[in-house]
Amino acid sequence: MLTLDNFTLTFVSNRRPRAMLRILEKRGLAVMAGIPTWGFYQVEKEAVPVQVLVLKELPDPEKAYMFSVFFTGQEELRLKATSLLLEKHLAEPANPYRRELLELSLKINWSPRKKWRCCWKCSGR
Repeated sequence: MLTLDNFTLTFVSNRRPRAMLRILEKRGLAVMAGIPTWGFYQVEKEAVPVQVLVLKELPDPEKAYMFSVFFTGQEELRLKATSLLLEKHLAEPANPYRRELLELSLKINWSPRKKWRCCWKCSGR
């Protein structure tokens, strides 16, 4: 049975949500940067674990692959993170969480309605 101990409420933002972090601190909550890695802000003293994830602050694809579906305006990091997600899924195909993330990523990023420009490597230049 799942309990609240199994969940973390994560707010995802492209940029640091300064106003939100100030409000949390004014409420007397400790906001600790860099936990578990750079780009995360852990909020202490809440009944349910809360963290804020700032996509632009994530250091590398290894830390970001789970959030690749949220990247906008960071094409290189999004592609690297999505590739890493695919690699991890192929290494452990029975993992239902990675499979669901990969399926969501493919639905969002590889929609037939999107117009894609092929990169110079693919165009034979």
